[in-house]
Amino acid sequence: MDKNALKKQHFWFLTGLAPLLTLIAVVIIWTDVGGAIEKRSAEIEKQKKELAGTRAPGQKVLKDFDAQTAELAKKKNQLWLDNWQRQSVQHKLFDWPVDNDPRQRLRKLELRYTKFGEPINDTDDAFEVFKRKDVYEAAYAKVADSIRPTSFLGGRWQNVLRHVSDWGQKRPTSAQIWLALEDLWVQRGLLKPIQLVNQSAAQFQLVPAPAGADDPFHRTFRNKIWELELWIDKNGGDNLIQAKLTNRTDRLQLLGIGNTMRLKVWLSDQQTAQPVDFRIEGEFVPAQASITTKPNPRLHGIPAGTEKQKITRVEQVLDTQTVPIRRLDIVEIGTLRALDARHHSLITALKPPAFLAPDPAATASSTSPPGSDGSDDAALMPPGPGPGATDPRMIPGAGQPPGIAGSLLAGPPETVLLGNKNRYLEVSPQVRRMPFAVSMVVDQMFMQDVLVAYANSPLRCQITQFYWQRFRGSLKSSPTPGRTPGPGAEEPGYIDNPETYVLPLGPGPLDDPRSPGFASRVSTVSEGQVTSGLVQLTIHGILTLYEKYEEPKSTTDPTGENPSEPGSGPAAAPANLPVNSNTPEAGANPAGTPADSTGTPATTPPNPPPVTNPTPTGNPPSTTSPAGSSQTQPAGSQSTSGSLPRN
Repeated sequence: MDKNALKKQHFWFLTGLAPLLTLIAVVIIWTDVGGAIEKRSAEIEKQKKELAGTRAPGQKVLKDFDAQTAELAKKKNQLWLDNWQRQSVQHKLFDWPVDNDPRQRLRKLELRYTKFGEPINDTDDAFEVFKRKDVYEAAYAKVADSIRPTSFLGGRWQNVLRHVSDWGQKRPTSAQIWLALEDLWVQRGLLKPIQLVNQSAAQFQLVPAPAGADDPFHRTFRNKIWELELWIDKNGGDNLIQAKLTNRTDRLQLLGIGNTMRLKVWLSDQQTAQPVDFRIEGEFVPAQASITTKPNPRLHGIPAGTEKQKITRVEQVLDTQTVPIRRLDIVEIGTLRALDARHHSLITALKPPAFLAPDPAATASSTSPPGSDGSDDAALMPPGPGPGATDPRMIPGAGQPPGIAGSLLAGPPETVLLGNKNRYLEVSPQVRRMPFAVSMVVDQMFMQDVLVAYANSPLRCQITQFYWQRFRGSLKSSPTPGRTPGPGAEEPGYIDNPETYVLPLGPGPLDDPRSPGFASRVSTVSEGQVTSGLVQLTIHGILTLYEKYEEPKSTTDPTGENPSEPGSGPAAAPANLPVNSNTPEAGANPAGTPADSTGTPATTPPNPPPVTNPTPTGNPPSTTSPAGSSQTQPAGSQSTSGSLPRN
């Protein structure tokens, strides 16, 4: 073949092939695109047929929706009623102070005015009765006494609890009375979990004996710290109780003030039975060790005439050395300092009660973040200037600059009450939600008990954050009021060198005739050994106070934010609902158990996600836990968001 001829004619050859190749490309494109179009067209036709067969909801569906909406509104109202009854009737959170007035003027106001914030018409000078020290301050003293032997920072409840220390000569206003009452109610409620933890720690539980081997006069009891074996020798020694005491923990445990453990032992299950005062003497019990008592009629004798049926119950009489919550340092309510880390960075102002207008010129503790005004008003993270140290900002009269937290802890009503009127995260017709923070020195073994007690509080506490660090300060016993301190005892405070300090006796039966030489005993255990298992625990949270239940009015708002819906009607209140729910004779507890926090009526509280605690500044936390185990994160840095159990 002539290659030169092909080269000369290649143009004509390519011209003949081009139409053929173009035709093939067109056929391929047409087939592919056409298939996609047909597939999509089929889908569109299918959707048209499906839509053509649907119809608008009928009247029955709409009626069912209205019925469900109405049922939801009724449940919300019922939850409001149940929770208000739980706080006001069952737990009596809203009681007024007891007046020692023969005319019972405060009592009359309590019966008449049961809704928080309603104007009080005081035509009988009952407010002057409220101001009296034997009424107002006596109510606080009763609250403080309820957590004994737990002490307060500095040995005085006035250093920790917010109160009006000087009512002055002016007549209090209705708003001031309500705010003062709320401060009392809330702080009393925040001390109740401490009382419950202490009471629980004092109880010993009976250890079940093997089947058929139970001896009613030889039984074993336990609590978190001790195992106590008690027996009565029926062979001539039935007038004495003998005991073997075992330390169940991994650290040294003191027996109590004066080197004595006091126990109440019941030998009968009759309700009128009186306990036997049983004492075990000794300085301390080492970890996992045991001591056995030697028969001593003075310490272990059973009083004549005591009915001896069986050893039924044992309870420890706690003192300042054995109580699980040793000291309450801070109670902060309704201020920005009480907010957890997340809310502290997001919220710049709190709300006043509905009966008071917002105050734009409110104090720094209520309306602006700590430190924003140039003052040294840090939050409670970490608590105080250092582990175990006294925070002067929280103590009135400690020389702090004006406007710091301590100046709002006590003072005239204009400062303490109106200065702290902006106190709520949320205010609605049903609830008032208030931030709170508490800081305490507690035995590490009881830390979870404290958290559970606050989570189960009738104040409906939602714990949003807690953190702890090892306590490195010094605990010193406060003298009993009206009694001269014993040898070695000092005034409440702190010492320079706790490691070489000899523990003082503190309060105790110095004049007990059964304990000769009791006042001369001192412990050889160092303060460092006493406080080795203690931690400084701080809890932040949100508490909920329920308003007095009122039958909601019908509304057309379909959003569910209002307490009732069209056609739902209010939840029916029980026929026996007392007029004054705060009095002891107000009626029985409401039937049933209130719903859990998931059924909050009307509006829902802020539900922050779990937050990670920032590393405290100023004083780096210990990297060793109180038990001695090393940690890779800041000691005790934990947070929670409603994860604790609730009753």
